[in-house]
Amino acid sequence: MHEPGLWHHQTEVPGAQTTAQLKLSPYVNYSFRVMAVNSLGRSLPSEASEQYLTKAAEPDKNPTAVEGLGSEPDNLVITWKPLNGFESNGPGLQYKVSWRQKDGDDEWTSMVVADVSKYIVSGTPTFVPYLIKVQALNDAGFAPEPAVVLGHSGEDLPMVAPGNVHVNVVNSTLAEVHWDPIYYWKAQSSSTRNRRHIEKKILTFQGSKTHGMLPGLEPFSHYTLNVRVVNGKGEGPASPDRVFNTPEGVPSAPSSLKIVNPTLDSLTLEWEPPSHPNGILTEYTLKYQPINSTHELGPLTQCTRCWHHTTLSTRNFSLAVLQLPWD
Repeated sequence: MHEPGLWHHQTEVPGAQTTAQLKLSPYVNYSFRVMAVNSLGRSLPSEASEQYLTKAAEPDKNPTAVEGLGSEPDNLVITWKPLNGFESNGPGLQYKVSWRQKDGDDEWTSMVVADVSKYIVSGTPTFVPYLIKVQALNDAGFAPEPAVVLGHSGEDLPMVAPGNVHVNVVNSTLAEVHWDPIYYWKAQSSSTRNRRHIEKKILTFQGSKTHGMLPGLEPFSHYTLNVRVVNGKGEGPASPDRVFNTPEGVPSAPSSLKIVNPTLDSLTLEWEPPSHPNGILTEYTLKYQPINSTHELGPLTQCTRCWHHTTLSTRNFSLAVLQLPWD
């Protein structure tokens, strides 16, 4: 209704009446025009009247989107969406910003500001809940009592590390640790033959939790972990490191297998150790079966080799085709 240059229909009155009462907004310039109406239709509008400024009144609404969040450990930043010009209802629009700690008997502290949508309260304790309200006012008076919202002063980095950290190794790839959030990293494989680049990993749990699971661990490995408290400002100090080892797991397959020096009745097999031994290798098991020209399988033969031997020579084969399935 307050768009300049746009005419709005306000009311209709009987034909014998020459006055009308209109409900208008305070402190707004209005122009008026009238049209006559009969059974055949409407006339053209009259010429527009001169502009008329309605009287000012106190605001009938308060700012919206009121929030209170700290940008520093010792402040409270109160923000709001200000009223627009038509919502001010009069000259001298200002805002009364009030705050007090939620848990306490302190009286409200207030500050009146104008032409802003933010006020910073300095010298607050760190991360304390506050009750906040923002009320509009102008030269004619105050808006209705505003709603109270809950805010918090600024956070600081946690000062204390979690204590009493416990680790329970569930199996070769899973460990349970108590507290949150969790930083853990693999220092090295328990086997000195399989050292790798140390990659730190992070798991975060909700603040109400006091334990969590570490999935995806590597078998037969040495791990170190610590626990830190995290808030919106950042990380606190780490707890003392806790060390744990995962048990052995099943090794992966040998990295490669090839046949060298084949003859009519012998051949030599060569293979590479598994890329993930997942424990201390004790031996290799080789199984093979001859296959005749009709694809019939012969008897299954099995032999073992010590883990440090990666070749095997065989003789006295009467058939040229072998099937070599690994365990």
